[in-house]
Amino acid sequence: MNPQEFEIRMKNYEQEFNLLMDKIKEDVIFFNNLNPQKTTYDLNTTSNFVDNICESGAWIKDKINGDLGKKSGLKYKVRKALGFTQP
Repeated sequence: MNPQEFEIRMKNYEQEFNLLMDKIKEDVIFFNNLNPQKTTYDLNTTSNFVDNICESGAWIKDKINGDLGKKSGLKYKVRKALGFTQP
């Protein structure tokens, strides 16, 4: 796959991702309006899902840039920011 084909695929994935995020945002807003006292500390599945979203974006950048597994990589920094102590 050449860079142009890859970029077209990524653009298509972005469009699909944005549609999914719109659904997620609707559910989050609806849930939050009904349960304003709840936090992600009460919602383990949701918390893990959100962490996975953050890590996945960092993984993409690191894999393309050759930084995967390095302490200088974005995934390492994101995991640190999320509170993980191991890479």
